[in-house]
Amino acid sequence: MKKFRVFVFTFVFIIFAVASFSACELTHVKMPSTDVENPETPNPDNLEPNNPDDPPVNSDGEIPPDNSVLKEITGIEFPSVTAEYDGKEHVAEIAGELPEGVTVSYFNNVGVDAYIYVAEATLSGEGYRTLTLKTMINIKRADFKGVIFENATFAYDGDPHCVLVSGNLPEGTTIQYLVRESPRIVAEEFPYFVVDRGKYKVTAVLKNKNYNTKVYNAEICVI
Repeated sequence: MKKFRVFVFTFVFIIFAVASFSACELTHVKMPSTDVENPETPNPDNLEPNNPDDPPVNSDGEIPPDNSVLKEITGIEFPSVTAEYDGKEHVAEIAGELPEGVTVSYFNNVGVDAYIYVAEATLSGEGYRTLTLKTMINIKRADFKGVIFENATFAYDGDPHCVLVSGNLPEGTTIQYLVRESPRIVAEEFPYFVVDRGKYKVTAVLKNKNYNTKVYNAEICVI
């Protein structure tokens, strides 16, 4: 009888221990959250999400213009300009009537020296799509005019002689002289000289960025 009591007591103790251990384990089981709000995307300011159909907004809060509703600028031309160098300004300007509220700004539309310029005209105004037009200003080189380079005859006296270009020489013109008889003489920007008796063929080459290069010939005789 005593052994039976001990056995019953021991069995009850084991059941109690197992039940206590199970209860402790159950208290540490994490239950699934019933919160419908996504914890990974908090919204502390309670802001409403952006509507994809809403127009974009700049950082300053203004809505940028919708290019799809801007009007086109039409009826405007930007003619090219062709002229010969004359030392004056040649200007490229638009032709046509500007719509009300549209203005034009130019870039590189004035030329003086002989050159091919690329000019731009930019037309813009509120409610209009900006329009940029391009054209050319072609200023061609001119021909030298009024230049004198004549033959000359000198009596031999042992002194040096020469013939120089004179007349209408535009600013910036350079002259190179070449004597094609022996002794061969080349002079640039200063006189050449011949002394001995004989005939000398002299060439003068005129160069200028705004004029076509021109070659003049003359003859010097020393008798």
